Amino acid sequence: MDTRQRGLAVLRERMKILALALISGIALFISGSIEADVFTFQPEPGKLNNLDHNKYYEWIIGWSMPSGHSITSAVLSFSQIYDASGDPDNILYMHLLKSSLPVNSNYYNVWVDHQEEWDNPDYHTYKDAFDGQGAFIAKWSDPDPDLEKHDKYNPAYDFGILGLIDDLETYSANGAFGFGFDPDCVYNFLDPNDGITFTITTSPIPEPGVLALIGTGLAGLVGYSKLCRRRK
Repeated sequence: MDTRQRGLAVLRERMKILALALISGIALFISGSIEADVFTFQPEPGKLNNLDHNKYYEWIIGWSMPSGHSITSAVLSFSQIYDASGDPDNILYMHLLKSSLPVNSNYYNVWVDHQEEWDNPDYHTYKDAFDGQGAFIAKWSDPDPDLEKHDKYNPAYDFGILGLIDDLETYSANGAFGFGFDPDCVYNFLDPNDGITFTITTSPIPEPGVLALIGTGLAGLVGYSKLCRRRK
């Protein structure tokens, strides 16, 4: 075996090692993804009912992220919601809030109704009761309000797309976070007990060693492919 052949043999062995490092890193990374946890929250049965014009609402959730995890996705979704008044100018405002309740070690799921007063001039305007509080999520209006048809809709809000994952992690760091909903005017659900759902997915944060394995394997394979092209 001449010098050139020995060099190629050594190079092939090194590439095998790099490939194994890449495969091992990817396997460890995928195994971490498989360990993802999913948390699903709904208002306590019987508490949600429908969203009335003369009220605004807070939904407080007690939750702590598992140690060593990060939030990979979060979605706020509505099921079969519609505008009961038929007014195309009506708006439902939504906010992510810091918890307004004392923090404790117990899970809690609290739905709070706040009564708006008829003699308050803001009641008769399309004003967001949570304006300036927390992080704004969205506002929703029935695309085709009709007093007779009452078409139902299922709007959903992906916190990753909206850039709210960091806010959620910050707000929930003390063990609780919340939502604020202000309906102008009346919004109903086909089934109030299934009207609003919030889903959080968390995954383990990859260890630095796993990322290093993947990086080393990728770098080696790229280098090997370039060397092979030069030798042809």
